[in-house]
Amino acid sequence: MKKRYVFFKTITTLLNPFILFGPVQFILYLVLPEYNEPLLVFLNIILQSVLPFALIGAFIQFKLVSDFEITKKSERPLYFSIVTIFFVLSGFISHAIPILQLIAFALALCLISIILINLVWKISGHLAFDVILFAGLACVDRVFGLLFFLLPVVAWSRVVLRKHSWKQTLGGVLLGVVCFCVVWFLLGFDGVFP
Repeated sequence: MKKRYVFFKTITTLLNPFILFGPVQFILYLVLPEYNEPLLVFLNIILQSVLPFALIGAFIQFKLVSDFEITKKSERPLYFSIVTIFFVLSGFISHAIPILQLIAFALALCLISIILINLVWKISGHLAFDVILFAGLACVDRVFGLLFFLLPVVAWSRVVLRKHSWKQTLGGVLLGVVCFCVVWFLLGFDGVFP
């Protein structure tokens, strides 16, 4: 049982969206010719990964949250509200690179939606954010669409670790899809990504 727990804890940690944001920015830097400003990469990594981690550390230190994953839905609104600001800022500074803007604004919309949904129900942010990240990468290159095969593994790990039910993980996936599509259309993309 202990080995199984360690395996699923490792999966859920490695595929934690805040851990993935840094590598996603780096991958986009490597594959997008227009993403050639190291300062923009650096700022996006700071806004999407470093600051949220620092904030969660501070929240744990000051006992505003009980654990790294903010498992209790009552602890999520303040943290998610602040992180939403980071993503909106990331979206604005990324205005010249549409896919970065799409990902940042979809993540911000997702956080706002999770805050509202958590008033009545708990939903998986891990899966919602992973869907947005994987969809954004798949828009850049179809080979990244293979990342979607990791979603069932993430869902299973969240259920086995008793962080979410199957319904909550499915809700997270659906929320990620909806947020990505809404921002896609609001930003005026039609069909294939430019």
